Amino acid sequence: MYKCFFIIFMLMLLPNQAAKAQEKKVEFSFGASLGLSASNVSSNSNGLSTKIDFNADYYFNPNWSLMSGVGLWVDGLVMDEDLNGSDDDRGLFLSIPLIARYHLCLRNSNHQLVFGLGPALNFTLKRGEYNLNYDTTSPLFGREKLNKLGLSLQPSAMYRFNNVAFGIEGNIGLVNMQKRYGLTNGSLYFYNVWFKFCHHF
Repeated sequence: MYKCFFIIFMLMLLPNQAAKAQEKKVEFSFGASLGLSASNVSSNSNGLSTKIDFNADYYFNPNWSLMSGVGLWVDGLVMDEDLNGSDDDRGLFLSIPLIARYHLCLRNSNHQLVFGLGPALNFTLKRGEYNLNYDTTSPLFGREKLNKLGLSLQPSAMYRFNNVAFGIEGNIGLVNMQKRYGLTNGSLYFYNVWFKFCHHF
């Protein structure tokens, strides 16, 4: 049994070692994240946000890379309206980042601190609808809550060992995502902090 686990563990490390041997310029990764959303932690929503993503790093040299890919993330859409009550929902987003990353080697190339920063274009797949406590007489009832497109800034700090990495990733909303109908007030910017785990191959 222990031999099987050891063999599986060594096989997981092989893609990373092979990449180094061939000095590949492109490396792929799969990530899963769980964290908090500051856009709705003050409401009755639970404030949790989740994300999965698939990315590719293009290396200019051992220290610098440019990462892009595609991610899906879910967030809360709490809308508080003074006249119509409150309403919460969930939104689904398709995110395409373009992140500059700096790879700082520690004891050797197997141990790295990786810092990233760059913009992300976010397409809203599930835009939510107002139900306003099921008040069907409200002029907002049934209308979509969110705009189709958003822009954010994504900083990150990760620790990497061989082909496994974990750390913190942020999302700073730069665009007001609340769709305006002349009936709504306030704004909705998404601010997230995720704990992220990645597997590189």
